[in-house]
Amino acid sequence: MGEFWLKEKGMFLSNIEVQELTGLKYHKSQIKWLMKQGYKFDVAVSGAPKILKAFVEERLGMTGNRAKRQETLNFSNSKYFG
Repeated sequence: MGEFWLKEKGMFLSNIEVQELTGLKYHKSQIKWLMKQGYKFDVAVSGAPKILKAFVEERLGMTGNRAKRQETLNFSNSKYFG
Protein backbone atom coordinates (compact mmCIF):
# COMPACT_ATOMS: atom_id res chain seq x y z
CA MET A 1 0.00 0.00 0.00
CA GLY A 2 1.00 3.65 -0.11
CA GLU A 3 3.15 5.65 2.24
CA PHE A 4 0.19 6.68 4.42
CA TRP A 5 -1.01 3.16 5.21
CA LEU A 6 -2.05 2.90 8.89
CA LYS A 7 0.50 5.50 9.99
CA GLU A 8 -1.87 8.07 11.43
CA LYS A 9 -2.95 7.76 15.06
CA GLY A 10 -6.49 7.03 16.12
CA MET A 11 -8.87 4.10 16.12
CA PHE A 12 -10.39 4.84 12.70
CA LEU A 13 -8.78 4.98 9.28
CA SER A 14 -8.15 8.56 8.14
CA ASN A 15 -9.72 9.84 4.92
CA ILE A 16 -6.37 9.30 3.20
CA GLU A 17 -6.17 5.71 4.49
CA VAL A 18 -9.71 4.98 3.26
CA GLN A 19 -8.67 6.30 -0.16
CA GLU A 20 -5.59 4.06 -0.04
CA LEU A 21 -7.69 1.02 0.90
CA THR A 22 -10.44 1.54 -1.66
CA GLY A 23 -8.58 3.33 -4.42
CA LEU A 24 -11.54 5.73 -4.58
CA LYS A 25 -11.85 9.43 -3.73
CA TYR A 26 -15.57 9.99 -3.16
CA HIS A 27 -17.42 8.75 -0.07
CA LYS A 28 -20.34 7.20 -1.95
CA SER A 29 -17.99 5.21 -4.15
CA GLN A 30 -15.94 4.16 -1.13
CA ILE A 31 -19.07 2.96 0.68
CA LYS A 32 -20.18 0.90 -2.33
CA TRP A 33 -16.73 -0.69 -2.56
CA LEU A 34 -16.61 -1.43 1.18
CA MET A 35 -20.06 -3.04 1.07
CA LYS A 36 -19.14 -5.14 -1.96
CA GLN A 37 -15.93 -6.31 -0.25
CA GLY A 38 -17.73 -7.14 3.01
CA TYR A 39 -16.05 -4.57 5.24
CA LYS A 40 -17.76 -3.49 8.46
CA PHE A 41 -18.04 0.28 8.79
CA ASP A 42 -20.22 3.13 9.98
CA VAL A 43 -21.00 6.39 8.22
CA ALA A 44 -20.19 9.77 9.77
CA VAL A 45 -22.57 12.74 9.56
CA SER A 46 -20.32 14.07 6.78
CA GLY A 47 -21.04 10.92 4.73
CA ALA A 48 -17.52 9.56 5.14
CA PRO A 49 -17.14 5.85 5.95
CA LYS A 50 -15.63 5.21 9.39
CA ILE A 51 -13.64 1.98 9.54
CA LEU A 52 -11.88 0.62 12.62
CA LYS A 53 -8.16 0.16 12.04
CA ALA A 54 -8.28 -3.02 14.13
CA PHE A 55 -10.86 -4.54 11.75
CA VAL A 56 -8.74 -3.74 8.69
CA GLU A 57 -5.60 -5.10 10.35
CA GLU A 58 -7.39 -8.31 11.29
CA ARG A 59 -8.96 -8.70 7.87
CA LEU A 60 -5.64 -8.21 6.08
CA GLY A 61 -3.83 -10.55 8.46
CA MET A 62 -1.68 -7.85 10.00
CA THR A 63 -2.48 -8.51 13.67
CA GLY A 64 -1.19 -12.08 13.53
CA ASN A 65 2.05 -10.96 11.94
CA ARG A 66 2.49 -8.24 14.53
CA ALA A 67 1.99 -10.72 17.36
CA LYS A 68 4.50 -13.12 15.81
CA ARG A 69 7.07 -10.36 15.48
CA GLN A 70 6.68 -9.48 19.16
CA GLU A 71 7.01 -13.06 20.40
CA THR A 72 10.09 -13.81 22.47
CA LEU A 73 11.84 -16.97 21.42
CA ASN A 74 12.22 -19.49 24.23
CA PHE A 75 14.84 -22.18 23.69
CA SER A 76 14.94 -23.41 27.29
CA ASN A 77 13.21 -26.70 26.40
CA SER A 78 15.22 -27.25 23.27
CA LYS A 79 17.56 -30.23 23.02
CA TYR A 80 19.94 -28.06 20.98
CA PHE A 81 20.15 -25.14 23.40
CA GLY A 82 20.49 -26.45 26.93
